[in-house]
Parts: sequence; structure tokens; C-alpha cells
Amino acid sequence: MRQWLQDNRLDGASIVLLHAGSSPQHRHKRWPYFAELARHLEQAGCRVIWIGAADDASLNKELSKGAGIDATGQFSIPELVELGKHASFAVTNDSAPMHILSCAAIPIFGLFGPTNPRRTHAIGQETRVIFAGAAIPDNDVDFHPHTIGAISVATVIERIGAEGLLN
Repeated sequence: MRQWLQDNRLDGASIVLLHAGSSPQHRHKRWPYFAELARHLEQAGCRVIWIGAADDASLNKELSKGAGIDATGQFSIPELVELGKHASFAVTNDSAPMHILSCAAIPIFGLFGPTNPRRTHAIGQETRVIFAGAAIPDNDVDFHPHTIGAISVATVIERIGAEGLLN
């Protein structure tokens, strides 16, 4: 991992991992404002790395044109955990990378709308869930899906900033 970081001139950088993708069957779980978030993070001095697997390749290629490094498909699961250990935090949709990165013990801001964050948030990250609804319901019966696009970029930035993670 150190070699990959050196090769991409990321040694000592404030690294942020973004996962904008989802499985092809669940495109409704994709937050539409990742490009804007990435530009804001890079302007704040963070280096954005787009992560994901083959299903995310075209999305990450497009997103990295505006900001960040496209690292799609470059890491195994253990390597992604190791990359996470070098990151300041991550922002993800409700996805496998969100759960994998929880093993790196970094802040993970999980974006939820159509799925119930009470059931599927990353382990140890329940305080960092950003939900499109007014509040996370206390039980499954009261859960109603929301459009993930209802989460604003300002809300995400505010939540990250509240933890002192932005300069």
C-alpha cells in the first residue's frame, strides 16, 4: 500500500475515500452529488480517491475527471481495509465498501435513503449515518424509503466538518 500511495503522490496527504457506486440492481441507492462533494473536499485540501469494483468503473472514470484519483478495481478486500487505514474518512452509499472500510476504524459517513440505516449502517458508525428522511425510525415498521437525492451536499459537508475533519 505504501508503494501505491507513493506512486500516486499521496504520502502525507489528507486522503478521503469516496464510493459513489452501487450494485447494478440498486442504482436508486446512488447519491447524485458525489462530484460536487469531491470538488469541495479537494478545495479543502483533501485528496479524493474513488473506490469500487468493476460495476463502478464507468461511474468512477467520469467522476475522477472532475476531481480525485480513480482507483476502481485496484484493491482486494484486505488492501481496501489497508488503504482505509491511511484515509482521514470515507463517504459512501449503503454498499459493500462501506462495510469493508468499517474494519479500518476510520469515520465513515454512510448515505441512506431507500434502505433502512438502522439495519444496514456500517458497524460502529451509527452516529455518522446521513439519512434522507427527517429521522431514522426506531423500528422497521415505521421505516419508509426516501429518495437519496434529498440529502444535500451542504448537509454532508456540515456533518464532516462537525467532527473536525475539514481544514
